[in-house]
Amino acid sequence: MARGQATAIGAVFLVIIIALSLSYVVWAIAQIRELNKSLVKAISIREEYRRENLMFSDYEYYDYSNITCSSVDGSFVSTCIEIGEETYTESNTLVNDSLKNTTSWRCLYTDKSTRWLIFTCLKRQVGFQASIIWKIGQLTCWGEGEWGRTVGFDYNPAPGDKVYLYLDYTIIDYLVDNADVHWTLKICIVTPDGEYWYGVKASGQAINITDTMVYSGTYYLRIYSRVNIYLKRGAYIGELRCNSLRIIVCKHISVKELTLCKTSVVYHFDFPSTPILSSFILQGKVDNPIKLCTLYYDNTHSLWQYAGCFLIDANKTFNIRMDIDPTKIYEGKMSIMLSMEGSEPFELSANEALMECGFLSDKLNVTVKNVYSLPIKIVSIWIINSTNVWRFPQSTTLLPGEEEIFELPVRLSLDSMYTIRVVTERGNIFDATIKT
Repeated sequence: MARGQATAIGAVFLVIIIALSLSYVVWAIAQIRELNKSLVKAISIREEYRRENLMFSDYEYYDYSNITCSSVDGSFVSTCIEIGEETYTESNTLVNDSLKNTTSWRCLYTDKSTRWLIFTCLKRQVGFQASIIWKIGQLTCWGEGEWGRTVGFDYNPAPGDKVYLYLDYTIIDYLVDNADVHWTLKICIVTPDGEYWYGVKASGQAINITDTMVYSGTYYLRIYSRVNIYLKRGAYIGELRCNSLRIIVCKHISVKELTLCKTSVVYHFDFPSTPILSSFILQGKVDNPIKLCTLYYDNTHSLWQYAGCFLIDANKTFNIRMDIDPTKIYEGKMSIMLSMEGSEPFELSANEALMECGFLSDKLNVTVKNVYSLPIKIVSIWIINSTNVWRFPQSTTLLPGEEEIFELPVRLSLDSMYTIRVVTERGNIFDATIKT
């Protein structure tokens, strides 16, 4: 009887222990599940913060002001003359290459007749260098090489075209000791139909290549040079430098008798201070078609410089806006000339002629855009340069795709670097650099 009771009691305790163990396992699983949820949430929040993104879409540190002219010279009505029939030559530059941009030229090869001769391509411009020292008897040797232009040029021949090539070069002899040296230079024109070689006998000499330029398409150029050296216990160090290459197309044009009508107007402007930006704005109308060119007076060189030309239709209101370099403003003054010509008498009616200028402002406008998928709250904006730091507290929330212009009371200095720093509520920092 006692043994049966003991067995029953043991079974009860075993059931209790198993129940407690199962309860602990269930509790542990629940805790692990909650921990995983918290971890996933934390990672999600961290990734959400990390994906936060702002873009600086614009900034301005100048104020615009319109400056009207102080005086006007000239006439708005044309004067005309009759021109008889004549023939003249018009020249157009097809290629104008300084030969110093070795990114558009490539050294194709160099060769030499003896290992004692050093013959190489120049590094900073098209050309070659040769050097040799020989102390035993006599020696005759040669070196040669070739450059190729990697950028082609297009040409479509027209009846009557005359095409000339000009290659300017210099031979520099650094050392000539008991040496007889002779450089030769050739240029190859690679046409759509094949290669054509021309010898260059003198620097800057006009080479008539009209017979070669008869194909429509893209052309390429190559420059070949060879040096022949005769030494009698001597030495030579020298270079052949190609300084410029031009291809000019000349057209003979016959002009029938015509009427030429011209006039010019000069606007004078006075500025309270030198602006950062300046643009000339002209609005008006003419009663007959004309060609109108704008020029500004360059006090540094005491001459008029072209800014641009326009073809103006008759009886239509036109608007011209030309950016003018503000450094050309001399002692607070600038003059703008309108040079006009047409084939019939004309009159210009100018409705508006002014200079739109941007002056250094006492504030900085920064445009910030939210390119994130959730709202972003901006808590501060910093302006930092090498000597000063400005902090401006903010409390602006930008919705996705929304942008905001922040007006900051900071006067920037010219020729300086500034960092704009935006700090968000989530602790992210976004920087942009301004060079004034």
